[in-house]
Amino acid sequence: MQFLKSLPLISTLAIAVAAPAMAADIKLGSAVEADEVVTKVVSVDAKDHRLVVEDASGKHITVQVTDAAQDLGNLKSGDYIAALVIHSVAFDLDTKVESRAPGGIEAEGVELATPNNPHPGGDAFRMARVQLKIVGINVKKHELTFEGPDGTTKVVSVDDPKLRSKMSALKVGQMLNVTYEDTLQIVTAHPQAVAAKSSQ
Repeated sequence: MQFLKSLPLISTLAIAVAAPAMAADIKLGSAVEADEVVTKVVSVDAKDHRLVVEDASGKHITVQVTDAAQDLGNLKSGDYIAALVIHSVAFDLDTKVESRAPGGIEAEGVELATPNNPHPGGDAFRMARVQLKIVGINVKKHELTFEGPDGTTKVVSVDDPKLRSKMSALKVGQMLNVTYEDTLQIVTAHPQAVAAKSSQ
């Protein structure tokens, strides 16, 4: 799996457990990045309020919008719209020692209108939650070894002296849960100002 490539980030997060676990899950840290981009419309289904857009890498993403998007019929393939892309990663430590193998889940979907939120604006999201199991702790070398859902292992160096002092509180068999979420939110169907700004 690709998730193990992000493991070097862990050494900069608070792996610290100040004392033996006081709660089942300890929040270690999170990171959120947001960027407004102009994206190309690939296709439009005005009847079902659905459109397909192309991300920066050329991948097609389906976005479900609500019936509040009255001018959806005016969009066509090749048009450009402005969208807000939000990427977040959150880390938490499950302090229970597990004998089972690590796992993971993935989900994708859309944010639809509800009585409490009748105009969500049209969000599409992808979420993955991956468990990394601690299978080795080398306090002398300041290294942690994790096993991923696919059975591969990765050794991570803990560089921060403050974090190193907390490593003795960790136990083999604990799980580090990593939650990734990407959201695409339609901002406007008229991104001329955004396009002009990005070309400067």
